[in-house]
Amino acid sequence: MNVELKRIRTAAETAVLESFLEVEETLPGNAQTHADRRMRMALFEREGLPHRRIEQWKYTDLRTLVREIAPLASAAGKTDVPAPTLDDAHQIVVIDGFVTQGDTGLPQGVTLTPLMDALADGTASLSGAETPDRAIDALNAAFVRDGYVLSIAEGISVETPIELLFLRSTDQTFSHARANIMVGEAASATIIERHISTDGQPTQSSTVSSYAVGEGANLAVLRVQSEGNEAIHLGEIALDLAAKSETRLLHIVAGAKTARTETRAVFSGEGARLDVAGVTMVADRQHSDSTLYVDHLVPHCDSTETFKAVIDDAAKAIFQGKIVVAQDAQKVDAQMAVNSLLLSETADMVAKPELEIFADDVSCAHGATCGDIDEDLMFYLLARGIPVNEARKLLLQAFLSEGAEIFEDHPFEQLAFDAIETWLTTHAER
Repeated sequence: MNVELKRIRTAAETAVLESFLEVEETLPGNAQTHADRRMRMALFEREGLPHRRIEQWKYTDLRTLVREIAPLASAAGKTDVPAPTLDDAHQIVVIDGFVTQGDTGLPQGVTLTPLMDALADGTASLSGAETPDRAIDALNAAFVRDGYVLSIAEGISVETPIELLFLRSTDQTFSHARANIMVGEAASATIIERHISTDGQPTQSSTVSSYAVGEGANLAVLRVQSEGNEAIHLGEIALDLAAKSETRLLHIVAGAKTARTETRAVFSGEGARLDVAGVTMVADRQHSDSTLYVDHLVPHCDSTETFKAVIDDAAKAIFQGKIVVAQDAQKVDAQMAVNSLLLSETADMVAKPELEIFADDVSCAHGATCGDIDEDLMFYLLARGIPVNEARKLLLQAFLSEGAEIFEDHPFEQLAFDAIETWLTTHAER
């Protein structure tokens, strides 16, 4: 006799389902959009919050980590908007999932369309994979109200950076934002994503950014997640890389009580290159998950994946990285490395680099290291009269700064150095 066991929903899962029933009719979009929303919510109804029995979520069990779900944000709350990270950057501001400030001075060839308008006329879609590993994308698609579509025309070179600022107000709400960025053929752009909230505020958010990088295009992206110490942050960056395109992406992760950031890259054209790096700095009882999927579907493409992590106190950091090389993807060069330093006996690091290769003419490698600060290097600095706290800071600074090398001689490199300096000033001293 077969007995069907019914899974008991948590209070948080029940709140999500009830919230969707309450707000679905008020969400923007045409008939197809609403059908897509219901299909994405069906996945959640069937699977619930991601949990440890799903291999891709084994180390970030949201059923355990998220006990309560805040009400869905219905409008942008009040909060101070910081100045752009770079003085000359064009800033687009999204507060609690609503575009509140779209830069009217965007360069020629760059257009900005509100997502709710694109969903209404069908030029944007919320369809997607209905598998448990795509929980962030599904939850976001089901609830998202606003965001934008940013288009950079073919052949346009955008000299000044575009800053996409995602703010969470002091309201205790669950906000969802979505951005579709299209970089035209032979175009180039520099984009900063900032995710900010206030310490002490238990905000919850999901953000999905999709980048379509055209043939021969050049894209540089710096993503900074520095949310408050009580925040829950779920983020995804999806990259579709056309032939001969070049993309560099750097993640700076230093915020949120619980955070998961997924990077999903697909090589769809030959001769493309991707360099992705991450710098994770966590302390106290923070939980930070960086998950990476790179699919090499076509030949003659290169990728490097370099992730650095420093974990202090009772914090936990996770890195899951998987490179898949398809059978027809010959002459691929893919190199992945994850290195971490544990600064206390209670710090925890999980590193899971993976390679799945079906082609036979490739150059691929992965590796992981985990340990403490090198005692010989520390002795070398102390022997030259450098105080212990300063020596410790110098070694950590050198270790983390390697993650920013993909932006050597680029303004993003200095921004990464500044973020590292800020964190170390607080946490490197004992």
